[in-house]
Amino acid sequence: FGYPDETGKNELSARLWQPVMKRGIISFPRPENVEIVRFIRPMKAKKFALDKDILEVTKEAKNS
Repeated sequence: FGYPDETGKNELSARLWQPVMKRGIISFPRPENVEIVRFIRPMKAKKFALDKDILEVTKEAKNS
């Protein structure tokens, strides 16, 4: 999937590829080189706030 924070577009998209196997090694294209992209829906990037949506590692360790 291509998310807004990765692509810079306000949309969710599916990136489809056709991997190739040569001599037992599977090769995948880099996400930015995928040719088949399908629009899913409009979407804005989520903004995360420290101590609200995410915790520092040291605080996370204390809570577990």
